[in-house]
Amino acid sequence: MGAMVNGFGVHDDNDDDDGGGDDQRRDANADDFGDFEEAEGGSEEDEEGAGSNKFEEIPGFSPPLYIQRYERMAEILGDSRYANHMLKVMDVGCAECKLVSRLKSLPRVREIIAVDVDREVLTVDSTLRNCEPLAYDYLARRPHCPLDIIVMCGSVVEPDPRWTAGDVDVVTAIEV
Repeated sequence: MGAMVNGFGVHDDNDDDDGGGDDQRRDANADDFGDFEEAEGGSEEDEEGAGSNKFEEIPGFSPPLYIQRYERMAEILGDSRYANHMLKVMDVGCAECKLVSRLKSLPRVREIIAVDVDREVLTVDSTLRNCEPLAYDYLARRPHCPLDIIVMCGSVVEPDPRWTAGDVDVVTAIEV
């Protein structure tokens, strides 16, 4: 059948399998992707002058996959089966706090803890803006409770007492 690309290199279907479940793996090389160039209808010589990469021509996800993950997580947590029972949410691996900006709209959440190991990412202006209230938040106050957002530089490997007290209702880790 040919070669299948997987996360560990290339697994060759044509290898004889004795039923022992022992996959033969080898590193991928340029020869394994030769069919890709033919399928695109061009050759390396055609592309060299343009300076483009064939992998850039492959269409991506729309919207990008990370945004789909954030929206789906906000949708799940916003479901009435869960939203009315959450007071404290923790986002591990928050990076630019883009998920946090979506979780701010959860009605009964009183505290969101955003944790990431990269201090530089946490101190970027755009990250901090994702945690700040919007103009709308001042006009339409939260009906049930105020919201505190705590941004912490740390690791789940070294727990902090603020989130190990057992009162965190939801932990998200979609970017870890």
